[in-house]
Amino acid sequence: MLIDLDTAPAVGPVRLGMEYDRVEAALRHFGSPSWMCMGGAWTVYRSSGLSITPRRGHDNRRIESIRFEGTLWDDAAEPDSLRFRGIDLLTLPWREVVDRLAAHLPVTEEERVFTVEAAPGVELSLILPWDEEDPRVFGQVVVSFADA
Repeated sequence: MLIDLDTAPAVGPVRLGMEYDRVEAALRHFGSPSWMCMGGAWTVYRSSGLSITPRRGHDNRRIESIRFEGTLWDDAAEPDSLRFRGIDLLTLPWREVVDRLAAHLPVTEEERVFTVEAAPGVELSLILPWDEEDPRVFGQVVVSFADA
């Protein structure tokens, strides 16, 4: 499945600011949602290794961010691609992703997190794995309100 982040603040039927009680039905677009008690959130685990988790904001009622996480397997029965501006964010080497984004947009970096403006008021954060000294690819991508 191609997941295109150019449509932010919406990703498929999941939209930043939507009421959280509607998120389970919206997530079915990506697969079968599971309730994660530890984080208190609905998550879809795709066969490719990708997980998709919308997170609530401070009001505990509306979606403030959507997190994509995982190592995508090349041999997955249903491969996934997470893209922004035609750039595959989770499979290309992270330095190449940053260079390609920086050719078109300002990119800020703070402690292994690279951020670009995906749309007015919406940020795209690309996060390197914390447990790897020299990671090859990004481990997480988060779409969120810029003031979150």
